[in-house]
Amino acid sequence: MDNWKVAGKWFFSMRTVAILAMVAVLALSACGDSDDADATPTEEPVVEKMTVGLIQGNWSSQMTMTEIANQVIHDQLGYETHKLVADVTPGWAAICNEEAHLAVEAWLPSRLAEIQPFIDKGCFEMGGSNFDGGIGWYVPRYLVEGDGALAPGLKSVDQLNDYWELFENPEHPGMGELIGGEVGWIDQPQDISRIKGYDLNYYRSNQGEVVILSLVKSKTLRKEPFLTYLWTPHSIFAQVDLVKLEEPNPYVEGECFVEEEPGYMCAHPPFDVHTAVSPVLKTGAPDVYNFINNMSIGAEGVSAIMYQTDVLERDFVEVASEWIVEHQAEIDEWIKG
Repeated sequence: MDNWKVAGKWFFSMRTVAILAMVAVLALSACGDSDDADATPTEEPVVEKMTVGLIQGNWSSQMTMTEIANQVIHDQLGYETHKLVADVTPGWAAICNEEAHLAVEAWLPSRLAEIQPFIDKGCFEMGGSNFDGGIGWYVPRYLVEGDGALAPGLKSVDQLNDYWELFENPEHPGMGELIGGEVGWIDQPQDISRIKGYDLNYYRSNQGEVVILSLVKSKTLRKEPFLTYLWTPHSIFAQVDLVKLEEPNPYVEGECFVEEEPGYMCAHPPFDVHTAVSPVLKTGAPDVYNFINNMSIGAEGVSAIMYQTDVLERDFVEVASEWIVEHQAEIDEWIKG
């Protein structure tokens, strides 16, 4: 009997030891879980995004589209941005010097000669086509159509000599006036060449955009004849009913306007406006690179934007914000690439 008591005490003692050991293990395990729970998780290193610079010109379409790009890059893609206000030619040098990284309007082929050296240096590349357009000579519709039209037979540029007196400027008697752009604009040598080529009794006056538009509007109000150079897209076509004179001969690359002196009987070349993108964005901000490469607002879209800013005189920042809301699906596709 005593043996059984001894054995029983030994059994219960061992059982107690085992239970205590298990409790200790569980306690240690619990402590370990608590330590793991309290441990600070490993944080991913924060990658600082580059600041993206945008070239901003001084004309309405470029200002508004630059602001569209600025808001998307900053608000949706999370980059700090800055705008560098610059004329066209200095803007290319600024991208080359990495003072900026993109421009939304590079006019081809009219600006190709000044752009090409920067492309050759690898400063930037041409992105996608943002919009296209053209250049021509225009007259008011009331001049060539409808009751009281003074030149109902005027359809083409090669007929202008039959009507030069309608476009005579008293300050330059004996010749018709073509209202042209500023000295240095691409139309200047082309217009002069066309006047010579078609042997037209006309001279080209040099005007800035503001003066051109003012003349077109004032002469339209007075129902006066006028002949003017203009380009599309432009907001003026939503305000004044104009007719583009027909071109007897198309523009042929490599055959028209290749030399300064001879006169050419050629249409103005069409143009395609591209974005310009620094290769720095390809590695430093690939989502921005995709966005700018694929940005394409189109001629109708640009005309609508210009109508808001030029005609309704709305703030371009506000117009850009509204455009983004209305075209978010397109923007998403541009970013995807």
